[in-house]
Amino acid sequence: MKEKSQKVRPDWQRLEQNDFDQLVEALLHRVHADAKKVWSPEDSGGDGGRDVLVEYEAKTIIYQLKCYKDGLTSKPDSRKRQIAKSFKSALKHNPDEWVLVFPSKIHESMSKFLTLLPQHREVKDLSAAASVKIRYIDRPRLDVLISKHPDILNLLERNDDYTMRAAQVYGQERAILAGGLADLVSRVEGLGEIADSTDLHWGVSFWHDGKRTLVSPVPKHPHAGQVSPISQDFTLRIPASASELIAQTEGVFGFGDRGTLRVPGEYVELGKYQGPGFFKLQGEVGELIISAGKGDEDLLGKPVRLVILDEDGDVLADDEGTVSYSAPGNAGYTLEMSLSGRVTVKMRAPFAEGQSVDITMSQRASGARPAEVRDGATIICAISQAATLEVHLEGHKIHVLGSPQQQVNQDHLTHADELRSAADDLAVIQQHLRQTFPMPAVIEPIERLWLRTLRIALEGGVAPTPRRTLKVNLQASTDTNDLSSEEGDMVLWFSEKGTTTHLAGRDLRLPRLIFVHPRAMSEIDVEAKTAMVTPAGEEVFVVYAPDYLQDTSGQVTPWGLSQGEEPPVPTLRFASGQNG
Repeated sequence: MKEKSQKVRPDWQRLEQNDFDQLVEALLHRVHADAKKVWSPEDSGGDGGRDVLVEYEAKTIIYQLKCYKDGLTSKPDSRKRQIAKSFKSALKHNPDEWVLVFPSKIHESMSKFLTLLPQHREVKDLSAAASVKIRYIDRPRLDVLISKHPDILNLLERNDDYTMRAAQVYGQERAILAGGLADLVSRVEGLGEIADSTDLHWGVSFWHDGKRTLVSPVPKHPHAGQVSPISQDFTLRIPASASELIAQTEGVFGFGDRGTLRVPGEYVELGKYQGPGFFKLQGEVGELIISAGKGDEDLLGKPVRLVILDEDGDVLADDEGTVSYSAPGNAGYTLEMSLSGRVTVKMRAPFAEGQSVDITMSQRASGARPAEVRDGATIICAISQAATLEVHLEGHKIHVLGSPQQQVNQDHLTHADELRSAADDLAVIQQHLRQTFPMPAVIEPIERLWLRTLRIALEGGVAPTPRRTLKVNLQASTDTNDLSSEEGDMVLWFSEKGTTTHLAGRDLRLPRLIFVHPRAMSEIDVEAKTAMVTPAGEEVFVVYAPDYLQDTSGQVTPWGLSQGEEPPVPTLRFASGQNG
């Protein structure tokens, strides 16, 4: 079982003002981790009545730290004057709350004094004195807060008990793990407690992957980087042969790209370090791992609009999404937009005018519905063919970019357009059949033709089929002589409503369909009572859905696909009002 320290509070009598200030300031950073700002002066003398200032959007709190170990027992008049003067100085900064912090248990005299503080002669003539909420944090309340953050105590209270426990944990690392994983977890947690107790504002994350031990500082509160910054100068000497690493490095440092940069240690030359001594790198670097931060969190989730125009200024697409990432670098900045259809557009823009802007697009199509895939592919195709892109952030136009199509890979554009077309067909089919499922990862060429065929039929037209031959079963009463015309016969083949066919990875429930050709030849197998029916010439069968039929002109709607040739088709004749 993991050993716990018995110490849960400081020895307040041993603390001097500097140690007391350091402890309380660190504690308030934890208590107000969600504040907009937590500020502490450099010197223990305070800054105009503000020992610690905490700012929220709609509230300001000023903490006054007084290391009065016995409250007002010693020098009561002098201490009261000090408190009143501090309160008066704090009022100049218009706080909503003023909090006195002291390491002793509050007694009646202190409680009464704080209650009447707005009437003290130092402040009684100040109207703000009566409107400020006055609170206190005494020793019992400090003990409760400290118990929630024991690492602060461990750092300030390095007494014999703590040192002995730390030494014991270190010694245990060399012992056998007789208790199995429980021992391993216990000892790693013990070492983690000690590592986290080395600094008030930074903890330590460490892990071992079998070959290496990786270490990273972890902020204990959101303001750690401002209160206790860590900086390490280094020079990267990456050889020209590592072109991919060079490009990634330029993206991260030059434009704020997100992602993890991994640089082999032999390319890293360390320079000046500033920060807590514990985190200073010693010896050789095995690998430098740089992970991007969250970027500009103020922009995260903000509305962003992308307007895509052609050479004539006509709109190809106009889509609004949200900012998914934004960060500056040394040479420019990166802006990522999450748009419709699961599309992410990343714009890498230089600060210098006249330089080109790099745009990359991606779509997370896996698991998406066909309509989503269609919308996303439409945006990608529009960007690829655009003459101008307009980027609007929170209603303001921030960028106008010209001629992005010059950078387009035509193979990628063709693929995106084919994907858009297939997804559009399947989305229409799903709407008519009232079946919904994700876009399949792969659509075979023959399936692609059937999807377009089915869409045309469901939208009321007559469609060509990728079928040259039909095998039909003959009834016993069929006179095979009637099927032997040299010029061919009208052939109609019906499929009943509800018949299923496997297409795009699903069994689709079809409406009533009629496959037809006005001149078809039959090759009859008398014994098997079957016939192979083939249209005359090179034509194919056509199909329509009688319950959906709108175009009775007899003309067949072509597939209109970029892949595959249009087959020769017949012209049908429908009687007036005929729908099958």
